[in-house]
Amino acid sequence: MKINPFLVYAFLVLGFVACDTDDDPVVADSDDDDVTSADVTAANEAISEYDAEDNLYANLSIGGTITLTWSGSTVSAEGSADGVEMQVSGGDVTVQSTTDAVINYVLNGTSTDGSFKLYSETKSVVTLDNLTLTSQSSSAINCQSKKSLYVCLPSGSSSTLADASTYVAVPDSEDCKACLFSEGQIILCGTGTLQVTGNSQHAVASDDYLVVNDDPTLRVTSAVKDAVHVNDYVVIESGTLSLSGSGKDGIDTDGAIAVSGGEVTVRVTGASGKGIKSVGDFTMSGGTLTLTTSGAAEWESGSGTSVEYANAACLKTSGSMTLSGGTIQATSTGTAGRGVVIGGDFDLSGGTCTVQTSGAGYQYSSSCDYTAATGVKVGGNMTVTGGTLTSTVTGSGSKALKVAGKLVQSDGSVSAYASGSNLGSSGSSSGGMGGGFWGGSSSSSSSYSSSAKGVKVTGAIKVTGGKLYATSSKHEAIESKSTLDVTGGEVYGYSASDDGINASSHMTISGGFVCGYALNNDGLDANGNVYIKGGVIFAVGAGSPEVAIDANTESGYKLYVQGGTLMTVGPLESGASLSQTCYRASSWSKGTKYAVTVGDDTYVLTTPSASAGSGMVFSGASAPSVLSGVSVSGGTTYFEGVGSVVANGKVSGGSEVSLSKYSSSSSGWF
Repeated sequence: MKINPFLVYAFLVLGFVACDTDDDPVVADSDDDDVTSADVTAANEAISEYDAEDNLYANLSIGGTITLTWSGSTVSAEGSADGVEMQVSGGDVTVQSTTDAVINYVLNGTSTDGSFKLYSETKSVVTLDNLTLTSQSSSAINCQSKKSLYVCLPSGSSSTLADASTYVAVPDSEDCKACLFSEGQIILCGTGTLQVTGNSQHAVASDDYLVVNDDPTLRVTSAVKDAVHVNDYVVIESGTLSLSGSGKDGIDTDGAIAVSGGEVTVRVTGASGKGIKSVGDFTMSGGTLTLTTSGAAEWESGSGTSVEYANAACLKTSGSMTLSGGTIQATSTGTAGRGVVIGGDFDLSGGTCTVQTSGAGYQYSSSCDYTAATGVKVGGNMTVTGGTLTSTVTGSGSKALKVAGKLVQSDGSVSAYASGSNLGSSGSSSGGMGGGFWGGSSSSSSSYSSSAKGVKVTGAIKVTGGKLYATSSKHEAIESKSTLDVTGGEVYGYSASDDGINASSHMTISGGFVCGYALNNDGLDANGNVYIKGGVIFAVGAGSPEVAIDANTESGYKLYVQGGTLMTVGPLESGASLSQTCYRASSWSKGTKYAVTVGDDTYVLTTPSASAGSGMVFSGASAPSVLSGVSVSGGTTYFEGVGSVVANGKVSGGSEVSLSKYSSSSSGWF
């Protein structure tokens, strides 16, 4: 954008008395939970050894079956096995197994005061055959073996487990923290249904790993802490998980998570709660995740830019995320809630991820920085080779897609929409709703801010294919804090108040279709040079002093038009180098379709219905011809909304537009 010298002076003077107004300090959000890279590496090691065949119930060789039937406060046993001893006290059963054989314990009946505890030196099976079991003193099922526990749900069966709110007489040497608990691995299998309530801590917990295969249904309706808590890793291959009512997280593991099938629905309402949380990597190749959080952000410690908040998130991994298949629907409605938070890299090659957040930004007090909602937050690099990501955020200060590293896209579709207002010094909005345990302040401080943006990338953006679309109502639609390079695909940035597409360094377009559309600033804006070498470019800029395409001439940089097909509403940056001839139309009509023909190709654009830059500029490999007031049918539509361009459709009607040569000496305002 053009800079008024008086405003520069005023800004510099104010800068000496104003505090830092960085719109998004990293330290304001505690998304890393103090997890180190070594923690992530260790978390990923265990899942690398996972073997699906070793965890199939069908591959077990059952060495004996014992059936236990509860009836009120009594329990009866049928069957026996060498090396298996049982102790029964009322409805409480304790089994000691020293056999090498795999024993299947079939549990059925009903008791409001019973439990099953197992000690075993080898793998075991617990078959829940229409069992209703509530403990008044401990877990409903407690496996103290470090070997695998297969929890089998027979076809057509429906079982219910509930634990005590306070556990009694737990040995100091034993861990027991869930209604369904195992020191070893839990393999949930079969095709029946299990409902679990965690009245003390978690509903289901394993101190090793959890696997869900076959086609079981697990329902958690209430848990004081996590619905599912796992120390090592979680593998979901099939089945149905419906997890709600947890006081903390839906699924929480210190390891990695791999989802290849099944249907998982998680609803979390607690403050700063997570739908799915892992220390290790999150990988998804199939299945469906429907994740909802409504909890508010909480202040944890500190003030100023060193303040730390805890934010709710639908899916959070401290490691990397790979999405190659399946469907994710993530919805966060709480104050400063997040959709997907990734500590490392994000590799999108397939599947569909749809994220929606609506929570307002949050400021604990006027002496603290803000925390704001984010649709998708990536702590490393993002690579897109396929798949579809759509992130929509409506809360104040929200960012639809935020990448700390580089964004490289060769295929697939990424759409990021931010319609919220800015916070603090970057806007006039208040601090949003109070949130967290202590409440919060709704008054904003000019010392701190958070800007609502479609796509913000700290590193470079490079697009060679696919679609990258973004809109923002109050700030840049697409922003790279480094370079932006487009050689193919479609890139569309629409902003109602700032630049359509912005690069803090150089911007190069040598292929593809690019649209930068801005109603109150520059369509395309770089703080370095802008190189137009190829592709099809449609840029719309606001009135003076803004332009359609802006290079930082104030610092000695320049706009270079060397190739491609260029169409703008509004002029080019003053002093541009035009090695490819450009042409100008001195005026344009609002809301009118213009057909621009260069060689064998014709592009139909629609001018803004509101005021924008003066005149139009056109350039191509050959001299363009332009018609005004046309109609178009068919063809291929690029971009969306007001920025749509139809290529090679059937054009009818219109009147010829008079063009004159646009030279570097006449660059800038007409």
